[in-house]
Amino acid sequence: MPINICKLYGYVYNVSRKIQSGIDVSANLIGGPYYTEDGLPTADYARTQTDSTGYFELDLIPSTLLFSGLDATGIGEYYLSIDKLRVNTPLIIPNQSQVDLRTLLASGI
Repeated sequence: MPINICKLYGYVYNVSRKIQSGIDVSANLIGGPYYTEDGLPTADYARTQTDSTGYFELDLIPSTLLFSGLDATGIGEYYLSIDKLRVNTPLIIPNQSQVDLRTLLASGI
């Protein structure tokens, strides 16, 4: 069975709204280890860099499809880091094909 992936995407700007290219963007699973519903272990992080327009994409397993090694329930939450600065709100990645980071943060998830 193929694993569902949600593409988290967005743009990185500095405080003056200037595009930031070549910036490291990563998502790290909190806790774990985690497994897919098929029992396959998952990577605990994904990393990329912004392109010349400040755009990035990360392919992540939706939170509701991750299961903790400690029990059969739970939702995998991710911390997002942008150039060594961690977004201190745990992110729950939806079970859909893609999501804009701004939309995800605005929804309070």
